Amino acid sequence: MVDKGESIATALKREFLEEVFDTDDSALREAKHELGNSLNTLFNNGDVIYEGYVDDRRNTDNAWIETTAVHFHISESEESRYEGVKFKAGSDAKNAKWIDISKQLRLYASHSNFIETIVKRTDALW
Repeated sequence: MVDKGESIATALKREFLEEVFDTDDSALREAKHELGNSLNTLFNNGDVIYEGYVDDRRNTDNAWIETTAVHFHISESEESRYEGVKFKAGSDAKNAKWIDISKQLRLYASHSNFIETIVKRTDALW
């Protein structure tokens, strides 16, 4: 969720750090970790693929979930920056890991639609 006065890009980075590394931006900055710089570059270069209403079990007639889905691409030449990164699931995450995309992947709510959009935009094989 985006906090009051927070940009979407800042919220995405904050949530990623909290849920995938169980930490925040200040912890990475203090450690002067190379990953912190790589994440700053990554999160400043996203491509918005969807903004609006999403199918969600929490939706009601009077309230509903809207989202902004952003694609952050890590090219093959950049992969080495993230090799060996150990994920540690945060409070809301059941687990966190790198996965390959395939049709057999079972995702929550509208997330499959977001992946299909990215695949179409990048001309990747689905």
